[in-house]
Amino acid sequence: MGFDCYIIIYKWSRDKLMRLRSVYIENRERALINLQSDLANNDTAEAQNKKDKIFKQLKEIEAFKVKIDELLAEGYNPILDDGVGKNIAPLQKKKMISYEVLNPGQLKKYLNADW
Repeated sequence: MGFDCYIIIYKWSRDKLMRLRSVYIENRERALINLQSDLANNDTAEAQNKKDKIFKQLKEIEAFKVKIDELLAEGYNPILDDGVGKNIAPLQKKKMISYEVLNPGQLKKYLNADW
């Protein structure tokens, strides 16, 4: 399935993260719920496949929203001058990015960085 979101790094901020959560994700979730409602009385194989896909996407979105809420509650505030490693470490720790950008040593270092 995969929920990918592409962000331009120099424009990435806490406000963008909140906007991603409150606008983009909420709109996508609402559209999926509407589509799910439209398919409610359709029992064809194609509709069942679509319903299953929508169900999985909604679960994935819910998990992603929880991760964003946790980041915000923890005070995540990416600052470009802190470097990519420090800004990406919390995202990698919560498995919010597709790839392991930092190795375990780097991840630990950047999660504990205080600069």
